[in-house]
Amino acid sequence: MAAVDVEDESLLASIFKDRFSPDCNAYLSELSSLRLEQLVREPERLQEDRALILQQTRDLAFRNYQTFIRTANCTELIYRDFSRVEGSVNRLIGKLPGLGERCRLVTTSN
Repeated sequence: MAAVDVEDESLLASIFKDRFSPDCNAYLSELSSLRLEQLVREPERLQEDRALILQQTRDLAFRNYQTFIRTANCTELIYRDFSRVEGSVNRLIGKLPGLGERCRLVTTSN
């Protein structure tokens, strides 16, 4: 790999500093250090990486299908439970002003 001139690297860093994530900035730095032959092949290499990642994702989903289904079911149950709790809390909050008023009445009448 050819070395990147420090001045070129700092120029790239200053141009793209706040526009991209640190990973993207590292990739831009890597790109700037590639030889022409490597740079020409980069789109093909990226396509191969993309295909590999897609296949790995499919394999992972297939191997873990039952886990995915169980997780989805658990998530649904948890969502229902939280909805019930939220409803109960909202009903309680709605009753608090009346309870507070009744408490004031009891304490002021004594």
